[in-house]
Amino acid sequence: MIQEIAAHEILQLIIRKKPLWRWKKQCIYTDGMDKTFIQLTFYDENQSQIGKTCFQLETGVIQFNSITSECSPITVIDFLLEILNKTNK
Repeated sequence: MIQEIAAHEILQLIIRKKPLWRWKKQCIYTDGMDKTFIQLTFYDENQSQIGKTCFQLETGVIQFNSITSECSPITVIDFLLEILNKTNK
């Protein structure tokens, strides 16, 4: 629950800083019991993809990540912080 609140707050910060940026959330897999995988994709004001990740909803652990950075995020919070960092550039 705390992770979901933190992710929501970081998303709000990103949108406040870059209102023309867009993000898309898509459920790409669920077994209906205890495994759900969500894909997040971020686009800048030119509709260029700036980051994409797939994470397990229940744990927040990233399964796949595509972001141009020196860092390799481990959780969805790490990924969102990397996107937030891009808002400063």
